[in-house]
Amino acid sequence: MTLKESTLEKCILLRKQLHNTPEFSGQEIKTKKILMEFIRTNTSMEIHDCGKWFYAVHREKYAKRTLAFRGDFDGVSSDSGEAKHLCGHDGHSAILCGLALELEGEICGKNIVLIFQHGEETGEGAVSCASVITRENVEKIYGLHNIPGYPKGCILLKEGTFACASMGLEITFMGAPSHAAYPEAGKNPSYAIADLIKAMEIYEKPQSDKPMILCTVIGSRIGEKAFGVAASKGEVWMTIRSEREEDLNRLKEELKSLAEKNSEKYGLNYQIKEVDVFPETANDIKSLEIVEQCCQYYQWKSQRIYDPFRWSEDFGWYQKETDGIFLGLGSGENHPQLHTSKYEFPDEIMEQGILLWKSLSLERFI
Repeated sequence: MTLKESTLEKCILLRKQLHNTPEFSGQEIKTKKILMEFIRTNTSMEIHDCGKWFYAVHREKYAKRTLAFRGDFDGVSSDSGEAKHLCGHDGHSAILCGLALELEGEICGKNIVLIFQHGEETGEGAVSCASVITRENVEKIYGLHNIPGYPKGCILLKEGTFACASMGLEITFMGAPSHAAYPEAGKNPSYAIADLIKAMEIYEKPQSDKPMILCTVIGSRIGEKAFGVAASKGEVWMTIRSEREEDLNRLKEELKSLAEKNSEKYGLNYQIKEVDVFPETANDIKSLEIVEQCCQYYQWKSQRIYDPFRWSEDFGWYQKETDGIFLGLGSGENHPQLHTSKYEFPDEIMEQGILLWKSLSLERFI
């Protein structure tokens, strides 16, 4: 299988344009415009504008099935606080545009939906975009992420959990102020927060004999820098993470129970806010074997991996609606890690990404 003569060149130029126009999650106005214009100019696909995101459809008159492919397009915050493409979403979207170019003029025997998604980094994008699954009656959706530390272009296959479930928790305790000379007259949240942090120490690192469950203290803020006033309000921020959503929810309930216990112990009120919620992203063996069959047919490099990645990916929201397969694409064994200042999506792997999506669209290897 090969690409059309101009596909790769167009997609690399597009990727560089996107790289120079990074935007934060939920603010991807220019990025979306660039991608929509590319699809409109270079293909005859239907385009459906859905506000912060859009999708394009290769629709065939006698199609009885519909597959979907997803590409994310938000940037991340850099060390300087500016938006940059340090996770390779510019490359993911360029690969999806490459699929659009390759499908032009093809008879697939099915409809193909391309989802261009905002807000992956916050976990909010897929929640919105998943509505297309029902709207277009999608029976299967594919997604991928480039992954440094593996050979360039190697297709990474993981049965079960690929990326972990996680969520951020903002836990706030409210007491009563007092003069620092009469602390007993107030209600200080410091001790409730200290007890909570100490209780979570057992989840600081994975336990070898149990499924991975983590609780990471991100930060805390108690009172103000006013030495005459005892603290009356405090917050602690934690990220909880697990291979399985049910374990994540159990840990969340444990934290809620501890927060309630500590608030009663110290005479406080409390509240908990959930942020950046991600379900686990997981693959079943039958779906994975289809991709493995594809790799063997075209003699592409592939590799089974056996440990889930600890980071999260909001692709799991699609998998709550339909069968979904999530894959890795090696970025290079010595390539800079994701979310670091030296990272940039390697254009050398783009051809393999487009070919993979094209082959899974046409399904001629089955």
